[in-house]
Amino acid sequence: MQRITRHLQPGDLRGVARLAVRATTDLTSLAEALHAEIVRFPMVFGRSPTGRTRGLTGLVYATVRGVTRGVGSGIDAALGWLAPRLIAETPSTTARSAAIAALNGVLG
Repeated sequence: MQRITRHLQPGDLRGVARLAVRATTDLTSLAEALHAEIVRFPMVFGRSPTGRTRGLTGLVYATVRGVTRGVGSGIDAALGWLAPRLIAETPSTTARSAAIAALNGVLG
């Protein structure tokens, strides 16, 4: 069995970290939208709220997104310095190209 680091490029770690941050923030936004929709429907008294959640709930969702972006920026900066020192720049392999093509096909 081949080691996975044989197929990695220094920028790949940063790309994976960015994907994880984007997935976390998008899932947080999806959960917030679902939460807002559940709160909104059906509203017996008064007007139904629209858009994002408000108050403490909205603050929590915004904080989760903000902290995730902050951690992501820190990871990106650290990997920008560390990845070239951990992984040597090598020619791309067919396995790496296939994995990137599959990710692009699934994630767009």
